[in-house]
Amino acid sequence: MRKALTIATLLQVCTVAPIHGQTALADSSYGQSQASTDGLLALRQALLDATSDTRVVVVATHPDDPYRTLCLLLRRRWGCDVTLLLATRGEGGQNAIGPEQGEDLARIRTAETVRAASALDVRLRFLDFADFGYSRSAAEALDVWRGDQAYETLRDRVRELDPDFVVTIHGPQETHGQKHAVVDLLERLATDAGEKPYRIFRNVAEDETESPSVVIDYDVSDLTAIGGYRAESYRILEFHRTQAPHAPLEEAIPRRLALVDIGRMHGTSLFGELRTLWDERAVLDSILESEGSSFDFVTLREAVDALPRSPELVRAAPSRQPVVRALECLEPLRILAASARLPARLSSRLERRIEALEHAALIGSTLGIHSVRGDRSSATSGDDCVVDTATRHATASFEIHNGGPFDVICKRVHVVDPRGLGLKVESAPPCSIAAGSRAVVDVELSLDDDFAVPAVGVDALFEFALELHSTELAWPVTIRAAVARSIVRPPTVRMIALPEARFLVPENGGRVRLSLEVSKPGDRGLAATLAMAGPPGVRFLPAGFSGDLPIKVEMERVSERRRIPIQLVVPAWTRLPSRPREVRFELRGQGVDGASCRIEIVPVRIRLPAGLRVGIVRGPDTTIEESLASLGVDVRALDPRDLARANLDDFDTIVIDSRALLRRREDLVPTIPQFLDYSRRGRHLVVLYHKPVEFSRAEIGTLLAPFPLDLGNERVTREDAPVEMLEPEHPLLSWPNRIDARDWDGWVQERGLYFPENYDARYVELLSIRELTMGDHDPQPEAQRSSLLFTKAGRGSYVYCALVLHRQLRNLHPGAARLLVNLVTPPGWERLR
Repeated sequence: MRKALTIATLLQVCTVAPIHGQTALADSSYGQSQASTDGLLALRQALLDATSDTRVVVVATHPDDPYRTLCLLLRRRWGCDVTLLLATRGEGGQNAIGPEQGEDLARIRTAETVRAASALDVRLRFLDFADFGYSRSAAEALDVWRGDQAYETLRDRVRELDPDFVVTIHGPQETHGQKHAVVDLLERLATDAGEKPYRIFRNVAEDETESPSVVIDYDVSDLTAIGGYRAESYRILEFHRTQAPHAPLEEAIPRRLALVDIGRMHGTSLFGELRTLWDERAVLDSILESEGSSFDFVTLREAVDALPRSPELVRAAPSRQPVVRALECLEPLRILAASARLPARLSSRLERRIEALEHAALIGSTLGIHSVRGDRSSATSGDDCVVDTATRHATASFEIHNGGPFDVICKRVHVVDPRGLGLKVESAPPCSIAAGSRAVVDVELSLDDDFAVPAVGVDALFEFALELHSTELAWPVTIRAAVARSIVRPPTVRMIALPEARFLVPENGGRVRLSLEVSKPGDRGLAATLAMAGPPGVRFLPAGFSGDLPIKVEMERVSERRRIPIQLVVPAWTRLPSRPREVRFELRGQGVDGASCRIEIVPVRIRLPAGLRVGIVRGPDTTIEESLASLGVDVRALDPRDLARANLDDFDTIVIDSRALLRRREDLVPTIPQFLDYSRRGRHLVVLYHKPVEFSRAEIGTLLAPFPLDLGNERVTREDAPVEMLEPEHPLLSWPNRIDARDWDGWVQERGLYFPENYDARYVELLSIRELTMGDHDPQPEAQRSSLLFTKAGRGSYVYCALVLHRQLRNLHPGAARLLVNLVTPPGWERLR
């Protein structure tokens, strides 16, 4: 049987892009009476890029930091070549849309940031420093980042990018230690006598002890940011969905940015002291004169100024002559680039201007090509086309629309492949596209012989570059199609465990419910049986306690995915193992390619209540629910329909999971009185941590607590911060599991966050946690006494827990598991297993 892997549609909607890939949707070619806003935007940006060779590095710490408005102005107003340099990928933060944490969250936030960078039209680089959550001081962050090593990483990246100046939106007013650490690293770079004297700007201190060198007004608008740069910035901020909800625009996007130059040059403006290509006019004129050519540098700026700046002027066709004169500058610039007399320091700056003018030529009065569209007809499944893994070849087609006045020929196509997939174009026959018509370009692709398809597949971004020629032009023009996504899936059958691959189980045994998901290529069927290998006594059964063994896995040819629900039966352990025990599942049969997956089980010494029924209202993360289920607690998720019609008295305990009130959930907020009444009638209600904006009565119109309870922004970021149990005999700390000092050892990232700051005296404080500081001179913060609160509510009980339990449970922490079981066990519950 032929093996195959799939590659997602190579190009769906790809459009002409200026220098960094900013989409240019030129619905009508330049010069027609109805010029499109997007087309004019792209043309103006290309010409603006041709007037500037300023390279800028914008430095920030996290993906959602407020760098967007600055980047927009640098690109769209001043035509700078901008690189966004982020210290971290944001893996230490919270996830507002799902359970992913750590490396999985970093991958999602990287994808969000790639999308934002594309909209900002900037290059994106990461320093890959660890985001370990909130830190109180730069010293703490630099300790984790290994200060000297972090400095060398930043210094080397800035050297590589060789900017004219560096800007960070951070300043001495930062309260987040990681952001303050980035400022400290930049200040060290600015004063390093061994380095070139970089111009480095940072945010000024809020206490007005500094006078700004530069003040940038953000509160402006023009054709490039209709509605204002701040509104455009906020729109791009919303790409970061994992870090929602975002503050309102007025709070999230400042109206101005005040900067001070901390470098040795002490500049008083962003651009005034810079030398550009035009400052070498004598050198350039000499070269051109020897070649019998000349260049009027003023024409480029005139061309930009000739284009409309406001939406009201878009409908009026702008003057064509300045643009044509600007494009005539391209030939002398090419002469300069080819000259051996051109100083090396000017080569890259000249190259950028030439590339920008080529794009202007394409977008403006030359080719007018405005769309490249992938052909889905060759796809065998959805948007995928198949690559034969025996020959490592595939075919793809896409359409070009030539909206310009000249006939063109597509002579060459190649792949820009930044992830190194080894994806390349084997052949692309020349294709003629007449003016005003469409044509299909057929491409044969192959994978490089040295590229080994990994077992888990690859998810990558790449671009196509098309070289276009016209008899009306003396030079070819290369256009880049917009970024396309390539998902390279393995050619074999795969099997993964869901929802997790690691499970806590009681030491006296139990049953773990999970699913195995089998996926396969769509070009063959599958008939196999499921087998398991693991510790003695561990066995598996169908999820419904019925059905024959072995479990048969059969899939039709057209079916590509199937889930197999099973239960793992775990016996009692005579001695707790020192490390997780592995259980391996395998498909056996013809053509299954040895598909297998493994899970780990971690026995934990724990006492469990008998007959307890728990309902849970899910938040973005499902770790709490999954942990209770793997421990054998009878837990059921309440979906939105259940909240309106369920009899809550069917449950002994209801848990409102962390951040379940995210985005003022319309299904949950109206039922808050119902939950409080449930508690007063004698049941047990547990609420896990929320952000103040999600919990506040002023924000959502009600309060998920029986008595006044206001949340603050305080947190304990040191995972080893000392914990004192104020009421060690309280049921939450003693039944059914006695919590002791060992249960607080080995936590990760942080103890808790968003602690209640004002609350009624009827709440009982159960824990005291004191934050650790890095140095003897740092002020000692007050101990937090509100991380775990308990109160009687009518005949029932209520718990508010600000501890970050889900991170500990994801790390299979036994103490966190014992504490969780105590939290969901109603006081007075005597029955144990």
